[in-house]
Amino acid sequence: MGGMGHSGQEAFLEQLAAGWRPHAHVRGPVVLAVSGGGDSVALLRGLHQLLEEAGTPASQQLVVAHAHHDLRKEHAGDPAAADAAFVRQLAVDLGLPCVQCCLRVREAVQGGEGLEAAARRLRYGFLREVAESRGARLIAVAHTADDQVETVLHRLLRGTGLAGLAGMPAVRTLVEGMVVVRPMLAVSAAVARAYLQSIGQAWQEDATNTDTRYARNLLRHELLPRLAAGPYPAVRESIPRLAEQARQTHETLQAACEALLEAYASTDLSGTVLVQAKPLAGCPLPLLSDLMATLWRQQDWPRRDMTSRHYAAVATLLSQPGAVAGVDLPGGLRAQSAAGGFVRISPGGVTPRQAPPHHR
Repeated sequence: MGGMGHSGQEAFLEQLAAGWRPHAHVRGPVVLAVSGGGDSVALLRGLHQLLEEAGTPASQQLVVAHAHHDLRKEHAGDPAAADAAFVRQLAVDLGLPCVQCCLRVREAVQGGEGLEAAARRLRYGFLREVAESRGARLIAVAHTADDQVETVLHRLLRGTGLAGLAGMPAVRTLVEGMVVVRPMLAVSAAVARAYLQSIGQAWQEDATNTDTRYARNLLRHELLPRLAAGPYPAVRESIPRLAEQARQTHETLQAACEALLEAYASTDLSGTVLVQAKPLAGCPLPLLSDLMATLWRQQDWPRRDMTSRHYAAVATLLSQPGAVAGVDLPGGLRAQSAAGGFVRISPGGVTPRQAPPHHR
C-alpha cells in the first residue's frame, strides 16, 4: 500500500474515532444505516475496522440496516435492487447481520408532506424497528460535514430560526432509550471516499444524487461549488462554524426558558397552564416567544400549525397583561389574560374553574 493510501486511512479513522468516542461506552448492538453510497459504506467499513483493531469482534456489535424505496422508478434497470444486493453482499463479506426492507413512499405520503419528508419518516421508522428487535440503543447514520453545510444553507434559504441554523445535532433522541448518532458530522465526504479508495472498497452511486431538480442537489452541485470557486472559498468551513455557534446559543436559550417556566408556570389537573405575567413583563419579546415555544414542547401541544406569529401573540399577552383579551391558537388552544396578573393557556373545552393550579 502506498503512503498516500495509508495517510487517507489514518485521516478518516482518526476523525471517525473522535466522532464515535462519546458513544463507545454504550453496551449492546449498534444499528448502522447503510444505503450503499460512499458515506454510509465508509461508516460501515470504518467502524468495523476500529472495532476489530480494538479487539472487539464487529460481528457481535454491528447490525447493517438497509431501506430501499420506490422513488427511482424512472431510472434504467432497478437501482434500488442493485443497491440492496450490494449492501447485502458487503454485510456477508464482513460477517455482519443485515436487515433490509422496501419502503413504499409514494403510498405513504401524508397531508402536505413531500416525498423526501415521507421517505425520511419511513426510513427512521424502519431503523427504530430494527433497533427495537435487536435491543440496540444506538442507530448510527453517515451524515457528513458536507451534509451539514447543505442542511444549514437549505434551511437558511427556506427561512428558519436559530434552532434551524444549528443544523443536524450529533446526537438525537429517537424514542426514550434510543438515540440516532452522527459520528461523521465533522468528516468531509472527500475524506470518506479517500479512505474507501485506500482500502479498495467500492460503493454505489445513486443517479438521483445528480438530479438538480432536488433542492439539496442544486446546492451541492451548482451553488456551493460556485461559491467556493468564487468569492467565498471558505464557505464549507464557515457554515459549520455558524451552525455550532447557533447550537450553543440555542441550547443556552433553551436552558433559560426552562428555568423561567419552572419558576413562573404552573399546570392544573385539566391541563390548563397559568403563567405569571408580571415577573416576565420586562423580558424582550423574542425571549418570551421562545419561552412559549418551549412551553408548547413541554406540554406536547399541537405544533404543526403554530407559527412565530402565534408564539409572538402569546408573548404579547405576557409583556402587556390585560392589553389583549385573548388569542385563539391552533389545536383548539386559547391564551387569555386572567385575574392576578396571569396568562391562562387552556386546551379546547377547558373552563377556568375546572381545577386549581398546582406547581410542577
